[in-house]
Amino acid sequence: MVRGSSIVLVGTFAANIINYIFNLSMGRMLSVSDYGLMVSLNSIFVLVGIFGVSFVNLIAKFSAKYHSTANNTGLSTLIGYGSKFILVFSSILLLILLLLTPVLSRFLKIENYLYIFLIELSIFFALLMALPSGFFQGAMRFYTLISIIVVQPVIRLVFAVILIIFGYGVFGPLVGIALSGLLPMIIGYIYIFRRYKSKNVDGVFDINLFKKDFFHYTYTYFLSGIGLTLLANSDILLVRHFFNPEITGQYAALSLMGKAILYFTTPIGIVFFPFIAQKKERKEKLLETVLLASGAVVGISAVLSAVYFIFPGLVLKVFFPKPSYQVLAHYLGYFSLYILIFSSASLLNSYFLSIGKTKVYIITLIAASVQIVSIILFHDNLYEIIGGLFTASLIMLLLLIIYYVRNREDN
Repeated sequence: MVRGSSIVLVGTFAANIINYIFNLSMGRMLSVSDYGLMVSLNSIFVLVGIFGVSFVNLIAKFSAKYHSTANNTGLSTLIGYGSKFILVFSSILLLILLLLTPVLSRFLKIENYLYIFLIELSIFFALLMALPSGFFQGAMRFYTLISIIVVQPVIRLVFAVILIIFGYGVFGPLVGIALSGLLPMIIGYIYIFRRYKSKNVDGVFDINLFKKDFFHYTYTYFLSGIGLTLLANSDILLVRHFFNPEITGQYAALSLMGKAILYFTTPIGIVFFPFIAQKKERKEKLLETVLLASGAVVGISAVLSAVYFIFPGLVLKVFFPKPSYQVLAHYLGYFSLYILIFSSASLLNSYFLSIGKTKVYIITLIAASVQIVSIILFHDNLYEIIGGLFTASLIMLLLLIIYYVRNREDN
């Protein structure tokens, strides 16, 4: 797990540097209000992208299962059936989103429908990308996975900067986001179908049992993904709704700086999920791995949170040196505490999903509901927004710990 985490850490760190350059460039090349608009639109992409995240975890679980037992029949079935299922689902979702475009336009106060259409198209590409991403993750082919992770922000940055320079404004990053999903998705499918789908199948495979398990995990992973994604992204949309464009842009910058901590902890979760899933299939002990991963996540988050508290001015200089963002120095430390709790809860949630304890979605939905209701009721200032985030994540973490203790005999 340490080796895999190191590979993913280096790759995602490179990708996150490019993402940082992208956000930094957009924050400087666009006005504060336009930057807030871009982040709000991107939040739609991330929010509806819950289905993509769920599909990645779903495919990763089955991929890890069949790779751990060298089941070529299962792998071939997963690729064929999974790709058809995701294509149909993605097409239906795209149609629904297109019909909801006027509603989204009114809620986010965006007059240009084309902005929203580009995000909807990006969601479609991201959903299709879930199959190769989940397959590589479950197979623990981290070099291939990292190649995809690094290429995507490069495409996004290049097209965004070029189009802004030519005067296309917010269209630049939106087109970049769409193409960063389309191009790697095409390459990923070609690679998987050529390398894996053509493998000779062997043994007896119960296709009906596979479909039953696939559908069961699909809806439970979706529900869990809905809760987790709402926790991570509903705040941006609600702030966009309740505050003026300038504060929205400032909060978007605050969120970006705080969530930069996740750049260092996310690689652990990416490796942790298939590692635990494969160990579970082989009936190996899991406690030591859980403690190792949890300790790493908490340790990294705590150190970076201390930096945010002690040196907020330095953090702002690195991320957003414009005077209009300096007011965020008061909020950075508190936001980083929320990220510490959220990252710990996310890892535990990933653990339960990897071992098949899918009812954990109830906990994530409870926490997401608490967060949304809290922000709707209390949004006089950004301190109240951060308080709602912290409370919801803390509730989620405590419930997950209780759930873990009550189910420890299964581990």
